Amino acid sequence: MFRYFDHLETVTSTNEHLKAFVADGVPRITMADEQTTGKGRYGHSWYSEKGKGLYVSFLAYPTWNAARAPFLTMIAALALIRALEAQGGSRLSPKIKSPNDILINQRKVAGILTELSTQSERIRWSIIGIGLNLYQKDFPEELASKATSLLMEGMTTTDPLSLCQDISRHLESGFRLLDEGQWKTVRQEFQTYLQESPLGYAIEELPEGQNGSV
Repeated sequence: MFRYFDHLETVTSTNEHLKAFVADGVPRITMADEQTTGKGRYGHSWYSEKGKGLYVSFLAYPTWNAARAPFLTMIAALALIRALEAQGGSRLSPKIKSPNDILINQRKVAGILTELSTQSERIRWSIIGIGLNLYQKDFPEELASKATSLLMEGMTTTDPLSLCQDISRHLESGFRLLDEGQWKTVRQEFQTYLQESPLGYAIEELPEGQNGSV
């Protein structure tokens, strides 16, 4: 599905880098060792220390109604969790904090930023960005109580590129399912990984009709 792959040393943001290619109409992946201005939702920044995380974005052209946009984040979250599980991370029991955070032991290990353009209520292009903490041993004070890394949780990833390939493979599977109309299947799978609230029930995912663009 993704015909081009760029592995860069430094970018401002992998999402921003891919925006230069949206007019090409060709699915593409950009992975970077460092982001100087990594992006989160609502204009927040993403801590992107050089060589300490996986920073990757996927440019795709789903032909869905714009109301289906939240499914982009859903399949990205599932792809990331499946990739972690495939590389030995199932014992960490990663959870999804809806709509776009991946948690281990109640701390954020990864975030997803989905951006898109629509026309006549259809998606023209979408960019799904993933930031995953790999090797951090500590975080800035404002993040110390909220963030974690695979290393801090006892999982060593020696090959970020292999992890990126696994995420890409599972993401492609997610796109295929949705193109086949398996919306309910994806939603149910997403639901199984949702973080539970302190009251003991799963935090509900985004409604299907809510626009998940940021």
